[in-house]
Amino acid sequence: MAEHAEIFWSMYAVDMDAAFMVQPQDSWDSFPLFQVLNNFLRGDAHLCNGTFHKHLQELFVPLVVRYIDLMESSIAQSIHRGLEQETWQPVNNGSATSEDLFWKLDALQMFVFDLHWPEPEFAQHLEQRLKLMASDMVEACVKRTKAAFDAKMQKASKSTDYRVSPSVCTMFNVLMDAKKQSAKLCVLAAGQEVRALTVFACVECWICS
Repeated sequence: MAEHAEIFWSMYAVDMDAAFMVQPQDSWDSFPLFQVLNNFLRGDAHLCNGTFHKHLQELFVPLVVRYIDLMESSIAQSIHRGLEQETWQPVNNGSATSEDLFWKLDALQMFVFDLHWPEPEFAQHLEQRLKLMASDMVEACVKRTKAAFDAKMQKASKSTDYRVSPSVCTMFNVLMDAKKQSAKLCVLAAGQEVRALTVFACVECWICS
């Protein structure tokens, strides 16, 4: 039965491969197809990691890697521009930039998780890469916020009538939220921390200083 199924999928693969050949570069419209096929195949003991299933994975590995590469670059640029133009007005649990950052990192991790990549080694590689990316970006956000906080406090120290401004409160909230988000965004499913302690250390140093 499995042999007959693989013959059917091999014929389907011809049309699928042809469709991929004409797909525009950096088009992600085919990801739902991977999810549908992968969810079906990994649920079948006879087809899971069979010939067609492995071909499907080989076809999508470059797309997944390329998508993560582009998203990493896009999010990094968004952080840089956002913090340069940050007004430090309160938005939910932090600032406009921090809220955007944490939302994008979480959305990217959930997107990759929902792929349910069947090959354990590559799935682990994807998870580790996303956690490291999140750790680097959250740490960058923390350090830039700390620099803005220090600049604000340096100006305030020259005044004899200092009052805590709303922007300073927002900066503090960004730090608290960064620590909270790091526990989710920078920790592997197995509970192993991926440089999250670096982010926590930045937060603790700021609080204690």
